[in-house]
Amino acid sequence: MHDATARLKNGTVLQAALWTWRPSEGWFELLEGGKIRLADVVSLTQEERTHPGVVEVVDLLQRARDQGWDGT
Repeated sequence: MHDATARLKNGTVLQAALWTWRPSEGWFELLEGGKIRLADVVSLTQEERTHPGVVEVVDLLQRARDQGWDGT
C-alpha cells in the first residue's frame, strides 16, 4: 500500500494510504481522511513501484475515468 496525494477543490491537500477505491460509485477513501468524492478532487496521484528501483507517479483520476467514473 502506497500513499496517495489528493488535492481538493477547497485547497486542502491530503496524503495517506488509499484504503477503499470505488470509482464507479464516484468515491474513494484514505486511511486518514475518510471518504472523499472524486468530484471534489482537483488531482489525485499515487507513486507505484513498477519494477525494482522504478517508481512511477500514477494519475488516479484518469484511472477512475478508465474504470467507469463519469466525472460527476
